[in-house]
Amino acid sequence: MKYGTLLCFILLITACSQEVEYQIDSAFDIYVSNFEYEASIRERNLDVASLEISIYFSDIPNSHVLGQCLSFSDASHEVVIDSLEWFTLDELEKEYLIFHELGHCVLGRGHDDSSDNQGRCISLMQSGEGACQKRYNDTNRTTILDELFR
Repeated sequence: MKYGTLLCFILLITACSQEVEYQIDSAFDIYVSNFEYEASIRERNLDVASLEISIYFSDIPNSHVLGQCLSFSDASHEVVIDSLEWFTLDELEKEYLIFHELGHCVLGRGHDDSSDNQGRCISLMQSGEGACQKRYNDTNRTTILDELFR
């Protein structure tokens, strides 16, 4: 019986001391690098890989949700991207989605449905609930990213 108790104690200590490994799926590497670059040219130095964050594909059951930032009590985060929807997006839409979720998980930003006088969203952090018209294109990308990293 002593050995059984000792074995359980050793297993418990070993299990508790295991380090969690945070991983970023390679499909997102270019977007994470671009996020860090865009932050750096706005004098925000970020190293996403050094943060307690994982980014991966999964099926998200809610059909209108393309991605989610999950925050945990240990200060770690996960960005979950819907695996089916991802492949229907163009490059700018993929960037928008990853930057939006990193805005939540890395920058601590909430949703912002502020709009200009024509009803167009002025933030990449818009909720997607139709409070403003989403706009993100090559013409206004710089302005929108300036607001993201403000």
